[in-house]
Amino acid sequence: MDGKILSAIINSKGSLNKPGPVNQNQPEDVVDYPVLSVDMIERISDSYTRILLYKISKEAHQRYSVRLNAIESLRDFSRIKGNFGNLPIFGDSEKSYCLLLYILKKYMTEEVLKSCNNIDSLILAAELLQNCLTKSKLMINCFERVIERIIKLDQTNKSKRYLQELISKSDELKIDTSLVEKIYESQKSWLIYQPMTEYFNKFCSSKDKNQFGSDMVTLFEKIIDNPSLFELVILQLKDIFVETEYSQAAQDFIQEILKIIQAHCTKYHKDTLDLYPAHIQHCVILLRIKPTYHSEKTKNQTISSLKEIFLKSQSNALILVSHFPDWLPEYQKFFDILDKLTQSKKSESCDEPINQD
Repeated sequence: MDGKILSAIINSKGSLNKPGPVNQNQPEDVVDYPVLSVDMIERISDSYTRILLYKISKEAHQRYSVRLNAIESLRDFSRIKGNFGNLPIFGDSEKSYCLLLYILKKYMTEEVLKSCNNIDSLILAAELLQNCLTKSKLMINCFERVIERIIKLDQTNKSKRYLQELISKSDELKIDTSLVEKIYESQKSWLIYQPMTEYFNKFCSSKDKNQFGSDMVTLFEKIIDNPSLFELVILQLKDIFVETEYSQAAQDFIQEILKIIQAHCTKYHKDTLDLYPAHIQHCVILLRIKPTYHSEKTKNQTISSLKEIFLKSQSNALILVSHFPDWLPEYQKFFDILDKLTQSKKSESCDEPINQD
């Protein structure tokens, strides 16, 4: 931008049609562009404000070109040329931080995020915010919204690596456990189900039974404080248990994982009982005792509790016997009971008289 134009803008006063009084102390030309003087920037800003706010009559349509020219000049002035370090606002960390907060408040809205489908751009934004998480609650909220947007999109190899790294550093970054849970829940197919199946296949073919990678170790560590994650894991273990028709390999694999989770719970003085849904915890307590150590009375109570759960939810009953396989024979007897109940209902329906209206 020409220095004389800037000088004219600064010296403009009052009406646009009348030249303002010239300040004798003001040099004819403004310093070379870009303008770095704080005082000069303030004077230019004031002049631009007056020009842009100047009221033009509706009849004088041709004068709108003045305003348009002023806007174009302002755009040119606003474009950053040269090194960022030469600009005063970027030389002051506090001002840079305030500028970032202002931009986040203005543009990091739900509408803007929903319109963004470029997952690489979202990852860049998340990485920037990740470095400022401890400074402001606004940063944390914006970071969480960006991550929630990322996990709603189709994942790339880059985004998968980023999410895995984020989970592994979640304690260090003090990320809320609910966000970690959302990541696991939304990405369970590749974060839990797929690797769990792969580890089961390795478990069956390898003599070294404890070959879990860092991804699974991190998951097991997170589980002890999150029953929802525990549920995701045991549902996949139950599926493996059923698909292999209650095989011994599946039972051993499940016991190995439960042993690791138990070790983490013991380390932090927790009980795995608290990870199970509240409505089946009473049965877990009974099933922990092997049938041979039960009295006849308590054994019958245990079977009765398990049968009650079975009749309400076969899935929950399967989970329990997959964790406590000594009770599997008793579980299998329930199907005979179920068959008898089914046959009884069919018989009753056949005996009902036909309603003839």
